[in-house]
Parts: sequence; C-alpha cells; structure tokens
Amino acid sequence: MIGDISLHRYQHQSGGTECLSVRNRHGFEEFLLNPCVQSLEDTHMNKLFSALAFAAIAWPITARSQVIVRVAPPRVFVERRVPPPGPRYVWISGFYRWNGARYIWVPGRYALPPRPGVVWVAPRWVAHNGTWTFVAGYWR
Repeated sequence: MIGDISLHRYQHQSGGTECLSVRNRHGFEEFLLNPCVQSLEDTHMNKLFSALAFAAIAWPITARSQVIVRVAPPRVFVERRVPPPGPRYVWISGFYRWNGARYIWVPGRYALPPRPGVVWVAPRWVAHNGTWTFVAGYWR
C-alpha cells in the first residue's frame, strides 16, 4: 500500500501469465496496467513494480476529491436482491451519487471481497452544518 493506492501482482487463472493491477484504498481497481502479460522474468517485473511505486508516491494529493452538496439525498430505497453468483460474493448496496446537478441512483451489485476476512462498509452521506458530504464505501 502506497498512499491511497496499492499495487497487486498475481497469477492469472490460466496459470501462465502474471497480472498487475492498481487498486484504490477501498479495494476498487482504478485501472489495470498490462492486464495480463506473458510471464516476465522477475527482474523485469521488479523494475516495473519499482516504476509503479514511484508513480504512486508522486500521485498528486489533489486527485482525492470530496463531494459536498447543499441538498439532502433522497431516501434510500430497498432493492430486491437476486441470488448471488457464488458462495463468496458479498452484496454491495445501492446508493445515491451526486452528478453535479442532482442525485443519481447507483444500483447494488454482488462483488468478491479483495481478500478473506474483510467486510464491506457501505457508502453514505454525512450531514454537517447544512451540507452533505459523500463518504465512499470500502473494504475493511
């Protein structure tokens, strides 16, 4: 973990490729770098990891933004869940996001936890002095 992002190196399901991904502090993949490349020698992979680590440190702090709104969010409605796609999947509840002019409903979904033993902390809107601040959901 470097700042608010972490670099992940893993073996692809096919077994013959190595993958790199970059995730934010909440476990969501921000973007994928060379999603799955043919198995590289460790020296090349380590050089790539070092370059990514440097880029992560140089990541501008201003990239973290906060959403603050003067209009209260609508009531959250209860979604009807379908059966999970597998035994390890966790339900991620829907929530309202602000699009700059109004609230938009983001439907719930199932997701696999990034590692065993973590729980999903749902996103929420927090009231403070007549404004509402969005707190993103994350794995804890």
